[in-house]
Amino acid sequence: MTASRGIIGCKFFLGFPAQKCCRAHSESDSFFDTRHINIVAAREKLMQRFGVAVDDVVIEEVLRYGEADIGKQYLDTIRGTAKDYVAGIMRRLREHEYNPELMKLYAVGGGSCLIKNFAEYDPARVTINGDICATAKGYELLAQRSMGGLI
Repeated sequence: MTASRGIIGCKFFLGFPAQKCCRAHSESDSFFDTRHINIVAAREKLMQRFGVAVDDVVIEEVLRYGEADIGKQYLDTIRGTAKDYVAGIMRRLREHEYNPELMKLYAVGGGSCLIKNFAEYDPARVTINGDICATAKGYELLAQRSMGGLI
């Protein structure tokens, strides 16, 4: 049996093609699908549990870096929401025959910070490239190769 590779990128996260690129490689738009889903889910969870509205910038800071200068109960709620989301990603990958014992996983682009900060994984079996433009660069390389190296 041959080992294969699984690749997660911000442009094809969860196997759904993105609706737009990361507009001129803007950091704030780097992981638009995952960011939006998680911000909305975390905002709703915070409102349900504590009756507070937390600014999206704070939630995004937790998603990007795993930390923010906020109270522990709010931080734990945002982290829990993100962990649940990432657990769903990993479950979907397993449903599509991802097996970490048989293949390495490459998480690239802006969405990779969610895997890095919130997934349970073996660092020896997962490579994370946090470059927010990594997926676009990969597609550019593929285009160059398909055109004989000319662009």
